[in-house]
Amino acid sequence: MNQTEPNIILRKDNSHKLKYILVNKIDQLGNFKFSDDSWYFYRLHNNNLPRGNYTVYFYQVPDKYKDWVKFYALSCTSGTSQTQKKVLKIAYFLKFLQNHHNSIVLEKVTRTHINAFEFELKHSELSINARQYTYASIQDFFIKLSDFPEMPNVLPVKQINPFKQSRRGRKELLPSNVLRAWDRAMKNESLAIPLELRLVYWLIRSFPNRITEVLSLKHDCLKTFFSEYVLQMPTYKQNGGYSEPEVKQIPIIYAGHGKYIVDLIKKLQLQTQMFVSTFPLSKHTKKEYLFTIRYWNFDIKRKDFSIRYNRKPLYNNHLQNWTGPKVNDLFEQLATILDIRDSQGTLVILKRIYFDIKL
Repeated sequence: MNQTEPNIILRKDNSHKLKYILVNKIDQLGNFKFSDDSWYFYRLHNNNLPRGNYTVYFYQVPDKYKDWVKFYALSCTSGTSQTQKKVLKIAYFLKFLQNHHNSIVLEKVTRTHINAFEFELKHSELSINARQYTYASIQDFFIKLSDFPEMPNVLPVKQINPFKQSRRGRKELLPSNVLRAWDRAMKNESLAIPLELRLVYWLIRSFPNRITEVLSLKHDCLKTFFSEYVLQMPTYKQNGGYSEPEVKQIPIIYAGHGKYIVDLIKKLQLQTQMFVSTFPLSKHTKKEYLFTIRYWNFDIKRKDFSIRYNRKPLYNNHLQNWTGPKVNDLFEQLATILDIRDSQGTLVILKRIYFDIKL
């Protein structure tokens, strides 16, 4: 027997074990098969975000490399959306290998190939941050799969990302007079602003929570505690892949502005309870969420806070769980109606600002 044959057998056996361990993780994530090109991680879907936020797609990956990208996805511990973004960036690199290097096997990839791709990135139309994220994804790909014998013996990527991530400028703060104008409008009961949007505004305005956390409030989120209420706000560790959220306890004194918020929550609880018993649920809609609503938009042509319900069969009289993009769209519609502008005459849209001015 050739002396190298035992080493080859050992390497193949090690590769088989690593693949077996990763494929066995599928049962912890969902009901998909390894061969599928769309993986829905339903066991991690614990909030009101759309199904797509918990789905990883492999359609963009060249067939020759697809299995390796799937093994990479199973080894990731980041949130599903981040894994999907990395998969797309890695697919970009693998298409480069396919088109410019005759689809070489990954074991043969060297620093020369990576440098050639780096050169292409430098001359692409991608932003600096996108180039940085793309290179970082390739680094992560080769590092996570480095234990496989089918990978390069020496990491082909640079240890330090050659693309520096641009720093974000100072937060854009909303002028106090403009924010006060929004406050007055959102507390003006004579304006026919729907209850659910009014409550979203005040929950974001009053407490430091992400829109995803606010929209993931359960119907029974409000608890009494002696002379005050406690709002149970779910928080999600985006980098940990935890299936269960932590619950942040927010005390609210039942007086003044606190009483106003508590009363809004109670009203929405009654509305949601009535909706769930009256209207059918759309597919994937979870009735336990507080923000389970009918699908509507402002009629911005009328400029009088009139709303219209979607007449499409998919939405008509069917309940939906609200999502961040949908709420942002409604705030943009409302901004057009309210016509609140800053000192430069620019229309102020809430999704572009920060609620950093205290009440």
